[in-house]
Amino acid sequence: MTAPRRVDPRVLPSETGWLLALLAATVLVNAWTMAAFLADPGGDGGPGTSPLNNLVMLLGPGLALHVMIGRARARRSVPLAETPFRDAAKVIGDLVDQAALTHPPQVRLDRKAGARGFVLGVVNNPYLILGPELLSLCGMGGQRRAVFEAVIRHELAHLRAGDLRWYTIATALRFTNAFSALWAVFAVTLSLAYDQATGGQVADSLMRLIGLVLLAELIGRTFLRVREHHADLRAAESGTAVLIAAVAGGSDVPAARQWLRRHPGGRARVAILEKSGVVFASGPGQLFLGAATAGVLLAALHRAVDDPALAGLTVGIPLAWFCALVVWRSAWHTVSTGDRTNPLAFAAALFTGLVIGSRLAPLGSTPAIPLSPTVLAAYAVGATVLCLWLHVLGMARARRDPGAARLDRFLYGAGLCVAFVGGWLFSTLAVGFTVTPWAVAAAAVVAGSLAAPRVLTRRSTLTTRLIAAAAVIATVVAMVLVTQWSAPKPAKIEIRAVDAGQDAADFACPTSEPGPADPKLPLTACSVDGKEKYALGPVELTSDDVVSVEPGVTETGGGELTVKFTEAGTQRWADLTGRHVGKQLAILAGGRVLTAPIVHEAMNTDTMVISGSWTVAEVRDLAKVINGM
Repeated sequence: MTAPRRVDPRVLPSETGWLLALLAATVLVNAWTMAAFLADPGGDGGPGTSPLNNLVMLLGPGLALHVMIGRARARRSVPLAETPFRDAAKVIGDLVDQAALTHPPQVRLDRKAGARGFVLGVVNNPYLILGPELLSLCGMGGQRRAVFEAVIRHELAHLRAGDLRWYTIATALRFTNAFSALWAVFAVTLSLAYDQATGGQVADSLMRLIGLVLLAELIGRTFLRVREHHADLRAAESGTAVLIAAVAGGSDVPAARQWLRRHPGGRARVAILEKSGVVFASGPGQLFLGAATAGVLLAALHRAVDDPALAGLTVGIPLAWFCALVVWRSAWHTVSTGDRTNPLAFAAALFTGLVIGSRLAPLGSTPAIPLSPTVLAAYAVGATVLCLWLHVLGMARARRDPGAARLDRFLYGAGLCVAFVGGWLFSTLAVGFTVTPWAVAAAAVVAGSLAAPRVLTRRSTLTTRLIAAAAVIATVVAMVLVTQWSAPKPAKIEIRAVDAGQDAADFACPTSEPGPADPKLPLTACSVDGKEKYALGPVELTSDDVVSVEPGVTETGGGELTVKFTEAGTQRWADLTGRHVGKQLAILAGGRVLTAPIVHEAMNTDTMVISGSWTVAEVRDLAKVINGM
């Protein structure tokens, strides 16, 4: 029986770029949330400072602090050649020559570093900073000398991997994230001191900000773990086994153990080094962080573009791609090492991350995923189906190509399928599932990718490239058509004032849909269920004042309608509510009264939310009727 062929993890797509993008997105959303909170602590739209100025104020000090600390570390160190550790300097010089680096580092001694060793600086001028306890191992010979060389190879591997710039960016983002957290505490204290916000507003703001800060820090630590793992893989080519034996074997090399403890991963580092193909941060753990970031961005984009389908599409495509890369890495590791992976664990991580991330929605944003059993069930099923499909697809390819020799061709074809299916899935979940041509096409893509994997994985030819190009064009055309088909048509809705001086008790509610009424004349109308009767005045706002009527879900899982006014309609709505404070306004659709709320104050806003005892399905049907669909 032949042993399974081990795949070189470096052949697989690196997750460092994705993790860095997640870190940047989370930190920027966190900083913008904090900037918006400082601009309007009470959330009442009152005058305040500019969010952009606040954003610069939040980002600037963190970046400056990172630069200052890096320069301080470089200044307090001295060139190693000018210290008594000349033998160590010679050994390090030989190792640097063996590494054949484009930009060799300046090797320096930091007496406060103890047993630490790290690289810093910029790509063109890197520094290798070492502590005296670590350098002393070089002169002890034997096992200690071997451990010293293994540590140096690991640090040089960071430079060989070219990840110094990414480490610098990640560290700067972590500093900025920590500084934003300090500002959050300061701003909350001021809000309470000056009564600019209520206790509930402060608690909600603080919990969201703390959640975003912790999420960013988790992503940053995961990035560092993965970065250390990739450096280990490169260093393992020439000596990391000595470091494993020295630490795992219980030898008396405390400096090596201290160096390991100060690096991300801690004691688990040894087990990771001993087993090739395993990454510090687990696949489900990485997917959870990516999904949580997607949940945050989904709510932010929903508020920014005011289009759930577009927000779901924008977030869904990169999230599906990230999910695919994580699941496929696991598939190749399964074939390579024989370890079993459970696709349901990835599905659980994806679903949990999305839900938790949606609860960390930026201030002023409504969570994109309501805590409704039906909505949660839909997301759970969608996450499960997506992960199962990706797992089956990845395992089929990994068994055909265990060494990942033709991985790029697989990604070239399967990646298009993932983008199409992921975009459809998350945009559909954002607005509610309906059978559309896009849904049929997505199902066909899933079935085709499973039924004919050879088409997706065979050698690249002109024919397959033409097919792939046609698939790209078809995807774009399908997205445009779906957007056009789903675009809201002029809403059939009108708003009238309730005439409290007229009695409508004797009015007989029609059994069929009422015909069109003269908008200039008074009207007697009934509620949708026929239980209420209203004497109404002339039409105050018409469909011409409305941009769209979109269905939504309340926090309790019920249905609601969001009416968006035009610019002129917003002004008329403000005037109308201002003239009818303490009175009822009736919102009608199809000649029936949807609701007749009492106006408590003038409302200068471009949206109006209509809620009632409706189910989600009922408001979707009602929105279609209103929009003439």
